Amino acid sequence: MDSFVALLALAALTTGGTTVLLAVVLALATAPRRPAAVLLALTGVGLASVWVELTYQGGVHADETGTSSNILDDVAWLIAAVVLSVTSLVLGARHRHHSSLTPLP
Repeated sequence: MDSFVALLALAALTTGGTTVLLAVVLALATAPRRPAAVLLALTGVGLASVWVELTYQGGVHADETGTSSNILDDVAWLIAAVVLSVTSLVLGARHRHHSSLTPLP
């Protein structure tokens, strides 16, 4: 069971972190920028940072008290970060798609 939780935590960190970073890079580096996509991507980074900090604090508390901690205890923060990041990616892609369809003068 511990191996399963460890693999699940690794998968959550890898896919969640990749999604959040990808959203930020694409929102900031591709033109034309859509402010809503940038805001959602940056908020996703903030929520992912909250998850990292809460997970770290849970581990510190477990070490101090001699109890156990689970990296997935506060995973709702990471899920929220991923949802916002995916929304940012979709908004950015739709914006770039629609702007490429506008007729030239």
